[in-house]
Amino acid sequence: MQIVLALLRPMAKAAAEQGHELPGPQPGWALIDTGATHTCIDEATARALSLPVVGTASISTPSDHSSESSIYPVSLEIAGFGTLDVPDAVGAKLSPKALPP
Repeated sequence: MQIVLALLRPMAKAAAEQGHELPGPQPGWALIDTGATHTCIDEATARALSLPVVGTASISTPSDHSSESSIYPVSLEIAGFGTLDVPDAVGAKLSPKALPP
């Protein structure tokens, strides 16, 4: 699914009201994984957006052993569905996958 990733809306609004400059939202692709226990976002994208780290979580993936990962507050705009606020999205090393044509 096509998405747009940004800082959590209430945090972005507060930062803008205080005059802070925010990086623009980042478009990308998402995979819906019904077996996942966390919403994960690409760690490199989180860093590029200068998202604040609000905690850590221990995650395990099939390609990686258990590791500590940063937690980020994000808003995910999902094409055709609306925007979902995720205050505890986990950063993960997500390699690019083949995109649909």
